[in-house]
Order: sequence, then C-alpha cells, then structure tokens
Amino acid sequence: MTLSLILQSAAALLLSLSQPKGDAIPDFSRVGYHYGEDPIPTVPVVKTLKAPKKGRDASALLQQAIDEMKGPGAILLKAGTWNLDTTVVIPRSGIVLRGEGEKTRLVATARKQYTLLKIGRDSKRKLDSARKSRISDSYTPVGQLWVRVETPGNFRKGERVVIFRPGTQEWITDLHMDRIPMHPSGTTKQWRVAEYNLYWERIVTDIVDDKIYLDSPVVMAIDDQYGGGLLIPCATPRISECGIENMALISVFDESIKDDQGRWTDEQHAWTGISVQGAEHCWIRNVSTTYFGYSLFSLRTGSRNITVENCRVYMPVSIVTGSRRYAFNLSTGAELCLVRDCSCDNDRHGCVTGARVCGPNVFLRCKGTTMWSDFGPHHRWSTGLLYDNIDTDYQLDCQDRDNWGSGHGWAGANLVFWNCRSKTITCQSPWVSAQNWAVGCIGTIDSKKSGKKEFKNTTRTYKDGLQRPDGIFYSHGKHVEPASLYEYQLKERLAAGTRLYKPAQ
Repeated sequence: MTLSLILQSAAALLLSLSQPKGDAIPDFSRVGYHYGEDPIPTVPVVKTLKAPKKGRDASALLQQAIDEMKGPGAILLKAGTWNLDTTVVIPRSGIVLRGEGEKTRLVATARKQYTLLKIGRDSKRKLDSARKSRISDSYTPVGQLWVRVETPGNFRKGERVVIFRPGTQEWITDLHMDRIPMHPSGTTKQWRVAEYNLYWERIVTDIVDDKIYLDSPVVMAIDDQYGGGLLIPCATPRISECGIENMALISVFDESIKDDQGRWTDEQHAWTGISVQGAEHCWIRNVSTTYFGYSLFSLRTGSRNITVENCRVYMPVSIVTGSRRYAFNLSTGAELCLVRDCSCDNDRHGCVTGARVCGPNVFLRCKGTTMWSDFGPHHRWSTGLLYDNIDTDYQLDCQDRDNWGSGHGWAGANLVFWNCRSKTITCQSPWVSAQNWAVGCIGTIDSKKSGKKEFKNTTRTYKDGLQRPDGIFYSHGKHVEPASLYEYQLKERLAAGTRLYKPAQ
C-alpha cells in the first residue's frame, strides 16, 4: 500500500471510530517538548564538574553549581561517582544537567525515601474568575479543538485558560461510583462530588465569533446533563527549557533485608529518580535508574509539554505491593506529556497514571518485562490517554477497578490502545461520559462478548453482578496502519502547517 493510501485509510478508520454524538479519537499529536514540533536541543556546556574524590557527598557542590548559573546552559557532570544524600533541584529556566552516559553515576546514599533530582518548583494555578464564561453548547464532544462560549469578549488570543467541568452527584451515580462494594479491609471510599471538579489547561489559539480555538482538544465531553462547563482564564507559574540527560541514577539499599523468597525488600532508600513539577517544555532523556523503590520519574502538578525518552528502569527494590514500583508515572496535574521508547523490568505498573490526570498524554513504544501488574491508567478517571505500541508480558488494562485500593473505580476515560501487544487486554467503557478504544491490539481479550473461539474469557466477576460495557475493539489480533497513531497525527498536523509552539517573549 502506498503512503498516500495508508494516510487516506487512516483518516477513514479514525472517522469510522467516531461516536453518534460526535465524540472522536482526539488529536494526540500536541504533546511533548514544543508540541513535538522541534527536536530536543543539545544545549551548549557552560560549566564542567568533576566528581568529588574519596566518595565525598556531592549534593552541595552540585546544588551550588546550579544556583550560580547566571543564564541558560548545560552543566556537564564528568564520568565518575556522584554521591547525593539529598534532593538536588533545578529551580530556574534554561538549566540542563548532562552526564557522560552510564559512566556518570549519581548515587542516592541517604537511608530514607526521597527524590534524587527535581525539575521545577511548587506551582499553583490562579484562575481569573471575573472573566469566566459558560460554555454555551449543550454538548461539546471529545476531540473538538474549540468551545463555544457565551461571552467570547472575555478572552484573548495567546492566553491560558482552563476548561472546567464540575463534578455532579448525578454523574457519579450514573457511573455507579457512589455504591462501590466495600473492600474486606474496610478502606473503600465512594467518589465525592467535590473531588471531581476537573480542569484541563489550554492556550487560546484563535477566536472566531463565539468560538474559542484551543491548542489541544477536548478529552471529556462537556455535557449540560452533568452540569455543563466553563472556560476560565488562568495563570500557572512554570519554568521551562530544562533537562536531565545521559546519566545513571543508582540507589544504595540494605541488601540484608529480604523476604522469604530471597527478594530484596528494603524501603529506607531513594524512592523516585526525577520529579517534575511546575515546569513546561522540559525533558528527561537517556537516563536509567537502578534499585529505586517507586519510579524513574514522576510528572506532577504543573507538568506540561514534558518529553521523556530512551529511559530504562532496572531492578527496583521494595516490597511488592501498592504504591511501589510505578516505573513511568504521570500524577495529577500532568498534561500534554510524551513518554517514548522507554523500558522497565520487574516493576508492578509500567506506564501508569494516578487520579484525575487530565490529558491528553501519550505513552509511545514502551516495553515492560517480568511485570508484576498491568500497564494502564491506575485509578479515578484519567482522561485523554494514548497507549501507542506498548509491549508488555503481563496485562494491559483500562477498566472499572471497583474497590481496589481505596475505591479506584473507573480508571481511564477516552483512552486509546493502538497496536499494542500484551498477555491479556481489558478495555471497558464507562457507563456514561466516555468511551475507550482498542485498535489493532494483540492479546487475549478480557470480555464475555467477543464470541470468538480464539479469545479466552478472562473477565473478572464484579460483586454487583453487572457486566461492565466493552470498549470499542477494532482489528483485534492484527495490527493496523498507520503503525503509530501519534506519529501519524503529528505528521498530518505539521504537513497542514499547524504549529503551536511560540517562544516566550
């Protein structure tokens, strides 16, 4: 098939997967550093450091070097062992920490759970509620790149806004999330209205009459049946153009602490390799972690347009139970982030999201081996996720997680599995407000409705006796063209001349 025919068939496929109210697979191409439009730069080195001799702690040396930076540039950490007993923070824009590959070893030496490196600062979004406007359409579908508002004069091209959708009791009831069966531990919590006020940050790209065009699509329908929505101008302080690259992060731990099967289970050691918070258009690349308890990275509140690529997780050390071994973690407040070409081994959750992660976000060509649990959204309504060419030897799940944890419930909404491969695949759609797609995936379907002999029924039984709705399966057992949905959408957008990144003035 020629490239032209592949592109035509891809457009037709996406159109065929649209839903009656106009909900469609979103454009996921608007994620990552500079919206994927520019390569991650090689920032010139302005300072070169050598590791202290005789195993001395390097925390103060490294933090001082960062704090003394007068402008943008890279700090090169020469090959050697850099012992760090506290978190080292990049607090300002334009600073890059670069190693010389695996020979630059940053070793977490403190006997406590802590993060080794951090990009960014605590950030709190400020809403300009005096200029808010109600979204005027009774239904704004998933995938749409604009919203219609009652007072368009309240907004300016280029400013930041949030799409706000209120939590309502009717919505929670229709999702069955106010009657989650109690877990034997007694820890189950029903979903509460105040916890499901959702905010998606966007940038206004154009204003035409009463239409406000946005830099990234709607990833959850705004529906008058469930309270409608608002568009609100906002400001979020962030740093930008920072990176951590080309190094190995290693945690010291007590090798004498083991379980009855001889596995290391010490938990008083470094927990997260890199945390990002209050930062945009930043990156992590060519980084590995070994022996950490939680994750290689955690993208947290205020993380926007972050790219993570070519990273590896080796041999996590912890008890194998909840809140541990989340290799690549998007937490609440991470938006428009791209994680690609990363791998992990012996983790519990590979590419995972926390509660109410308001996308879009993309995991591309990531692999998990010897996994203890699944790849997929973990709990409480993460929206607008693409799992593109994921390969895992365990499970790939998007489902109602019921009373797991403290009442995880519906984990993902308006999610796409595209050309993924796993041992089993669960793709359920919530009762209302969202659908999930599995396109071109290979693995045993977790469904009672497949009706095909080659698909083994592995569906879990829910205590309420109700079978959850299947997601939308297409070409199961055979990959589709284009090979990557993200790369196809990015190529199409750039070919059309739609560029979104504008350097700060």
